[in-house]
Amino acid sequence: MLKILAVVAGVALLRAFSLPGWFDFVLPWMVIPAIVLRIEMLDMRLKWRYEYLCGVLFWLFAFGFLHNVNPLAVPGAAIIMGATFIVEAWVFRKLRSKYSAATTACFALPACEFVRMKWFYLAVGGVPWASYGFPLADSAFLPLASSVGESGLVIIAVCLAAAIYSWWRRSASTALLLSVLVLTGAVATTSQAPTPLSSLNCLVIQPSIGVHQKNDKLYAEEFFKIQYDLSVAGMRAHPQFDLMLWAETMWPLPAVDEGVVGEIRRPWSGEDDEVIDLGLMSGLQRETVASLMASAPEGSYFLTGSHFYHTAEEGEYNDRSTDFILFSKDGELLQHFSKRKLVPFGETLPFQNNFPGSEYICDLSQKYFGLRPDFVIPDGSGPLQARKNLPAIGGAVCWENVFEQPFRSQSDSGASAFAILSNEDWLGSDGLEMTQMLSASKLRSAETGRYLLRATNTGQSCVISPSGSIDMGPEILEKAFWLAKLPIVPAYSVTNYQEYGWRLAPLWALICLIMLVENILCQRRLDLSLANK
Repeated sequence: MLKILAVVAGVALLRAFSLPGWFDFVLPWMVIPAIVLRIEMLDMRLKWRYEYLCGVLFWLFAFGFLHNVNPLAVPGAAIIMGATFIVEAWVFRKLRSKYSAATTACFALPACEFVRMKWFYLAVGGVPWASYGFPLADSAFLPLASSVGESGLVIIAVCLAAAIYSWWRRSASTALLLSVLVLTGAVATTSQAPTPLSSLNCLVIQPSIGVHQKNDKLYAEEFFKIQYDLSVAGMRAHPQFDLMLWAETMWPLPAVDEGVVGEIRRPWSGEDDEVIDLGLMSGLQRETVASLMASAPEGSYFLTGSHFYHTAEEGEYNDRSTDFILFSKDGELLQHFSKRKLVPFGETLPFQNNFPGSEYICDLSQKYFGLRPDFVIPDGSGPLQARKNLPAIGGAVCWENVFEQPFRSQSDSGASAFAILSNEDWLGSDGLEMTQMLSASKLRSAETGRYLLRATNTGQSCVISPSGSIDMGPEILEKAFWLAKLPIVPAYSVTNYQEYGWRLAPLWALICLIMLVENILCQRRLDLSLANK
């Protein structure tokens, strides 16, 4: 029993502590022995409760920063995500009856990671956080992401670990051959990032307004004034800029389309519905931006992230989304598009809230956690259209930073750089989550060959290059403005990952599926044959 518990704890802790932000002096190598020990645990064929225990323990650490949202959020996420270890073990055991442990791991572990990262298992979308390849963002392996992406780094990490496991167990295996082939292919197809053509002068406003301060203590006018004064000071210090950026949810008004009619109807726990005239809100929105940008240079723009309210029938609640919103200097709403990847249970429920009782669950969540998980994903996505003095800029909001698809899709559509708008004070200022977000940004930058500007409320605001270098802006929790230079690459440039490398992970998962189905069918034929004798 003690040996089993030691293995379970070792697997969970080694993998958790290999993540960025924990013990940087051993990164990224800790993930390799973590996978080796994971293969050993899988081959021990432990009872399912031990697999689940290992998963829960790992995710307690991986999502530990969620305690800043609510103490129950950490065990809640771990209880749900712990089931992924059971799925991983089931696939491994089905393949293990025919293949060696190392070869089985080479296919089972990346395939299960791919499913989790893309779709998860509970109809809430992908959960790509803390993958086997994630720690490699801070290593010499990062350039390979331009060829195979984070999902390809998962395959490389697992194949290398499986080859070590074969050597440790003194068993013949195809794992070494697979690791050599994948690693050689990744290195051979890696190329330099596109050379920037120019740079965009971006005035980033980091007001460092605490979430609880903003939501519980300050009126909209008060936290708007904090940012307004900081923006005016920034424009005075840097009179020539192209784009001013405010972080996600730091715009004080419900954002709406221009010239709309009707009403905004918002539910409030324990109170009457709030009703606001859409037309008045549209006019106020334009006047507020124009006032803010009064001293901005001609031809400049204002970019922010905000909850966006869509028109609804009279008496009904409006659909709302989290949008990336661009204004002209005079306050005209030029373009907006919505966040495509919603936070599970924070912004959306399973099956996109289409199940009995979902409205009741939303009411409870709003009452006890202050979050109402009923956001929608309307049609239309980035990047922002190229305009005078402004190239096509791709956009991502907060959680989207860990997904490759929005960045790859917008790069394919002509984005020449990215702005990530985020308010990470939700997740605390201890640095763990912020460090990991920076690592995720490095992967997104390497995959697309685009430079990324992170504009945040409390930090870390910075510019990240495809090589992984970081031009740091203000300190975490510093109230400051910052003139950032965002390099712009040719809109037509593509990395090998964009062109074909992104297909590696689904192809790998398909091979695993074929192996799995073939093995199950063979076992059934064998069982029928034995039963007929």
